[in-house]
Amino acid sequence: MKKSKLIATAFVGVLSAGALAGCGKKGDLMMWTGFGSSYSVALRDVLDQYTAATGVSVDHESQSGYPNLQNNINNSIATESFPNIANGYPDHFAGYISNDIQVPLDSYIEAYNESHADLLAERGISNILDDFYPEYMTENQTLAYDDAGKGITYGLPFNKSTEVLGYNNFFVQYAQSIDPSLRVPKTWEEVQVDGPKYRAIMDTLAQKHDDESVTAGKWLFGKLDMREESVTGLPPGTLVQPGTFRVVDAQYDESGAEKDAKSYAQEGESLLISCAKVDMGYFRVFSWDSADNMFITIVRQWGGQYTKYDKDDIVFGHGWARFYDDDVKAKTKEALEYFCDLYTDKTFGLPSDLSATASYSSDSFLVNQCIFTVCSSGGLSYNIKEGFGRRFRVAPIPYKDADHKYVISQGTNLAVFDQGGEDKIQKSFDLIIELCTGDYQSQWAVETGYYPAAKSAVVEGSPYYKLIHETQDTEVKLAYQESARVNEENYMKESEKWIKFVDPGFVGSSVIRNEVGTLPGIVFLHGKTSIDEELAKAYSRLKGYVK
Repeated sequence: MKKSKLIATAFVGVLSAGALAGCGKKGDLMMWTGFGSSYSVALRDVLDQYTAATGVSVDHESQSGYPNLQNNINNSIATESFPNIANGYPDHFAGYISNDIQVPLDSYIEAYNESHADLLAERGISNILDDFYPEYMTENQTLAYDDAGKGITYGLPFNKSTEVLGYNNFFVQYAQSIDPSLRVPKTWEEVQVDGPKYRAIMDTLAQKHDDESVTAGKWLFGKLDMREESVTGLPPGTLVQPGTFRVVDAQYDESGAEKDAKSYAQEGESLLISCAKVDMGYFRVFSWDSADNMFITIVRQWGGQYTKYDKDDIVFGHGWARFYDDDVKAKTKEALEYFCDLYTDKTFGLPSDLSATASYSSDSFLVNQCIFTVCSSGGLSYNIKEGFGRRFRVAPIPYKDADHKYVISQGTNLAVFDQGGEDKIQKSFDLIIELCTGDYQSQWAVETGYYPAAKSAVVEGSPYYKLIHETQDTEVKLAYQESARVNEENYMKESEKWIKFVDPGFVGSSVIRNEVGTLPGIVFLHGKTSIDEELAKAYSRLKGYVK
């Protein structure tokens, strides 16, 4: 493979032995991913359809998480036993490129444009790259540059997501029946103002601790509006009929276990939520599932900058931390100070604040230990209990002000590796083009909740178009539908002025991300006066990435 001028220099650590070598291959191509079981099943469905249509068989092996995926590919380099295709993040790709195993795609793209000119013309384009949403291509074209300074294409976007605001729809409606001024927050100022009010209302429903005794929490019942969506503007069961809320003490059996609350519903009523086990010591109105995404996003929303990386950094082989540089540190501090106040007020918390054992906000959301959660649009199902109707709803995340409506762009891309000769490389390229565009991409998005990477996946009549516009019949599909609409009608709509940002990927960018992921929790623990000290400590630990 002809080496290109790289921004990222070689860095692949010596990692533990035992990486999967892809032995026992049976298919024409081998594909490795970091997907878990549910996404692997969805991918298998798509791959089987591709095989049926083309005759090209694909073996898929999950590496059980992205760290394992990266490690196993790195470990396979010496023996040249890496797969034909893998998904991954930009900093993963930077290492693969520097080790000369990842194939640059521009020549294959050029040939594809010529051989598929008629198909592209039907889509109103002449270059397949124009089918992809631009923000998803940025990270695939800033890892290496040719001698003229033009970015080389080293991957195609596959499973893409962002963050959304998930919220307890029935609790919010109940709270609004008590205080009509309460809102689903659009800004952090609204979170600050309404947070204590929401907390006070939950306090009337939760368990009470007094002299080591525990009083029962409450069950909330109500009658749902089951009229057609054309009448209410929302799917049936989304709205509670005004004046029908009923609060009763939760009931327990002799062992102390909560009884079946649904059996206590009166005629026409539904159980909306159970607060039988809500502990106000752990309760927070608002949580953010990912501390690193939180830090990166609020730095942007407060006008700062997280990292820096461009082709001029080729001499150093990596990018730089920026969040505590002299010209932007005030913005970073201001953002952390704001959230420290929300934390002290017990309006805001991280997953560890909501539960002594849970690693994600979704675990606490399911038992009503929080009302609002910023979560990945690719992981909505973790927040949903089937059989509870539209308890879970989706909105855009809050923003600081109308000029800083930043929301992170996430997800992996597909890479082709220099494995098995030109015929295998061509077949691998043909596969990833199909997986990332058109109906295959559309079906993948529908089954997983990810957003389509390509415009051709959202055309009228496509599976994803039907997800947005047609009636859905499960709580999970309704959440996927609402999330899709949030993306189409807010994040992607030019007039709404949202910015889906992508921070540059480079060798070592994950080191910086891991470091900032610890900062919010440390600062919250020690208070606002610790912010400068903790940011300085972080920069000290990142000294190799600080100019």
